[in-house]
Amino acid sequence: MGRAGRCTSPVVGGALGANGIVGSSPLIAAGAAHSARLRKSDQVAVAFLGDGATNQGMFHEALNFAAVLDLPAVFVVENNLYGEFTPVGQHTRVERISDRAAAYGMPGETVDGNDVWAVYEATGRAVARARSGRGPTLLECLTYRWHGHMEGEAVPYRPDAEIASWKARCPIVRWSAALQDRGRLTGDDAAARPQNARARVVEAFDRAAASAEPAPDALGTHVYSPSRATSTRPGRRPWPPRASAS
Repeated sequence: MGRAGRCTSPVVGGALGANGIVGSSPLIAAGAAHSARLRKSDQVAVAFLGDGATNQGMFHEALNFAAVLDLPAVFVVENNLYGEFTPVGQHTRVERISDRAAAYGMPGETVDGNDVWAVYEATGRAVARARSGRGPTLLECLTYRWHGHMEGEAVPYRPDAEIASWKARCPIVRWSAALQDRGRLTGDDAAARPQNARARVVEAFDRAAASAEPAPDALGTHVYSPSRATSTRPGRRPWPPRASAS
């Protein structure tokens, strides 16, 4: 789960981390978006999850919470057509996962997840909507994973023709070709980019491995709120309601 936009508060950074709880990223994003609202920041929280995770209760709780409070959040579902080993048609009845947004009164949009520009434009619309105070968006990106759910898996449940057809739609190859067609990228540059990317990853890994461990006094940094706040939505009473004496 990450965030989009400028940071106008002392809290810096981008990704808030990942965890192994399927369907939890929308809850983390909802919390981050709520924090941005309370801090009057222009940040937008973005959660990434798979199609299978949309069947978890946390997904629905997060979308409902974000919608009720008009939180600046974008929920990105990477629909790779399989929830672990189960085809999406066997674990979800709706034709498009983006249709689930209607239950919470928020926009839902489905795009070709292997089309870089289509994803860029759809994300831009969702972020602009969130930043303008109009609430969250559910964005479904149709894509595919070439390999199995686990390392070394034989994937006997997927037809070879299906895998081949999706490999032919590789987003990196398609975007590289589009840039070259428009004169924005040369063939030599396109060929060099994979090696450059690998070198940057290795460099980042080595730098992280050589870095010192965080100091003990940093344990509570960005963990606790600096002050007590209430959840509010413009035009509505503060929540939770204050007690009154009669």
